[in-house]
Amino acid sequence: MSTNNSNISNFKRTNSQRNYEKAIARGAFVNLVGLSAKLINPLALLLIPWLFGTEVLGIYLLALFLSDIVSNVVTGGLVDATTLFASRHIEEEKQNANENDTLNHVMANAFAMSVGISLVLAPLMFFGAAIFVATFYSEYPELVLPIRLLAIGLPALALLRIAIAGTKAYMRMEYDAAISGFLQPLSFLSLVLIVKFVGGSVNELILSQVITYWLCAVLALWALSRHFNLSRLMVGLRKLRFDRDIISFAIPHSINMSLSRYVMRLDVIMLGVYGTSAQMLGLYGIASLIVNEMRQARMIFASAFAPVTARYHAANQREELELLFNRVSRWTTSIIVPISFVIVVLRDDLLRIVNASYTGDTRFMALLLIVPLLGCAFGLAGNCIIYTGHSRWNLFNNVAAAAFATGFNIFFIPHWKLMGAAISAVLAALITNTLQLCELAKLEGVYLRLRHLYHPYLAFAIAGAVLIAFWDPAQLPFFWLRAIVAVAFFATTIGIMVATGHPELKPWFAP
Repeated sequence: MSTNNSNISNFKRTNSQRNYEKAIARGAFVNLVGLSAKLINPLALLLIPWLFGTEVLGIYLLALFLSDIVSNVVTGGLVDATTLFASRHIEEEKQNANENDTLNHVMANAFAMSVGISLVLAPLMFFGAAIFVATFYSEYPELVLPIRLLAIGLPALALLRIAIAGTKAYMRMEYDAAISGFLQPLSFLSLVLIVKFVGGSVNELILSQVITYWLCAVLALWALSRHFNLSRLMVGLRKLRFDRDIISFAIPHSINMSLSRYVMRLDVIMLGVYGTSAQMLGLYGIASLIVNEMRQARMIFASAFAPVTARYHAANQREELELLFNRVSRWTTSIIVPISFVIVVLRDDLLRIVNASYTGDTRFMALLLIVPLLGCAFGLAGNCIIYTGHSRWNLFNNVAAAAFATGFNIFFIPHWKLMGAAISAVLAALITNTLQLCELAKLEGVYLRLRHLYHPYLAFAIAGAVLIAFWDPAQLPFFWLRAIVAVAFFATTIGIMVATGHPELKPWFAP
């Protein structure tokens, strides 16, 4: 009898696991659609140097990167806390209608804390901009007004991100795809064209960004209303009781996310501190953004992976969590490996879109590609640590990475400029991912198993060896020749993964 019960339990667990994997795949597909739409955003960024010049792009990106760190203080931890805690109670809501009050309690805490923090930081950012710029960026006095304008957008970002996080707790990824993935970049692109038409410059571009934030915040609240009763949510806000569990998770995680964003943006920020020209700042900044967009290969799965991780952890299903962690890591690595080789080969062509006259060294962009490669191969370990409730460990990781990255930038940038910034970014990413893998193994007993995901690793190693042997394909004399080589690398990596029996790719090519 006990044996039968065990078999039934294993059967149910297998079905549950399959359902979760389908949910992740469905959510990832929706996120992929949103990611495809987000290509509008790089298009808008490429339009800025064409329409306004690379110098304007440099100031725009510097202001945006600085405010990006502040916005993560506002929402970084609370976004994940919303998804984590609301996801837990949604499962219980199916059994008990009263759990809706608990859901409203979670959402009320998230909104109150995020908007409250934004209303404190926005005036500090607004009135402190002049002192900050005079202290660190005296060569860019025009940076003051863009920072002040972005301060006005902080409350909108709080509303937008928390509302979208609430819909993700229901594993509904289409709102994020539609609003953040499509409408937000499309609105900004439209406003960029209007700014050019009326003769505006960097200040008007930043104002366009802020208007886009507020528009998307309104749409996100509408999306939230389709799953939450906003009237009951307002009652929850009036009767607000701060949740100690949410606070204890969100505070270290917000600091963690801010430090993570600080590390990600530090190369551009420090290049500005060391007086790099606005033109070169814009060129490096757009290269960094192009490369960082490749992180979306992980993000399209990470947001769908998050609530499933929380549920497996709550059910103490470590084996299932490890299997899923390895499988999704294989997916993300398999996506980024072929694309990375295409960018290495065509990196000069990509940067000439930004600045047609630039003929300098572009090897820094090839080096920067290591950062998203590490993130896609190993970065889900950090997501697992967060969604199993160990946000303080990720905080430790990012404190260490921020300290090392700052030291690396201070040492390398004065000597090697753009290449020094890229070296610093790679070393910081290597430290962070190594710590995360070790901690996930120690805290949860969940490991990254080579037998589950060697296929993209092997493809990267073989194609990488060929690339090094014939370096540098970006210097080939004709674009058509570079394009052929890029396609050849792409096809080769896919072929190696299929030949080694990649579980997802091989069936596509089976006779």
